[in-house]
Amino acid sequence: MGRAGTSAHTTTGYAVDIRCNTEANRWKIVAAAIQVGFNRIGIAKTYVHLDNSPAHSGHVIWLY
Repeated sequence: MGRAGTSAHTTTGYAVDIRCNTEANRWKIVAAAIQVGFNRIGIAKTYVHLDNSPAHSGHVIWLY
């Protein structure tokens, strides 16, 4: 998983990528993330990106 120069991983430390390998596991991760308050979610085939970076726009979900 690559990191962009303005990534929440590197600029704020507010991000995590969670590896998963099935649609059911992706659903569980995303549902739990929303329930506990993550407001930035990226969904890929093999991982889910979660972050709460105050430096980036919130309440977004995107696909890789």
